[in-house]
Amino acid sequence: MAKAYYQSKRAQIMYTYYLAEKLKNTGITVNCIRVPAVKVDLRRYANLSAFTQWVYRQKSKRALTPEKMAETYAWLATSNEVRGVTGKYFDENRRQVNANAYTRKQENIRAVISLTYQTMNRRKPD
Repeated sequence: MAKAYYQSKRAQIMYTYYLAEKLKNTGITVNCIRVPAVKVDLRRYANLSAFTQWVYRQKSKRALTPEKMAETYAWLATSNEVRGVTGKYFDENRRQVNANAYTRKQENIRAVISLTYQTMNRRKPD
């Protein structure tokens, strides 16, 4: 499960770079946020094992509240500080950070976009 999560985060970053390039002359900006550990309401996940619940409780001691994380999302969406900034990756403290070098390689970005479109075209219409 963790591997799939990290793969999806990497794809999200790559898609951000792709969209920022595609939309660069439109005035539309596209950025993404690195999400650290965020507190989880364990009552919503009654089926978790006792060990997994213990792990989440330990992580929660240093985790951000959902409200604090939401402030970063709201800032990125509305702040004049980042007006016109596009194709960037920010952390929970509103600092620009560098993503893994793999995510910045154009051939890797093209591969992810190609896979996305192939998958979309295989879906049956709703």
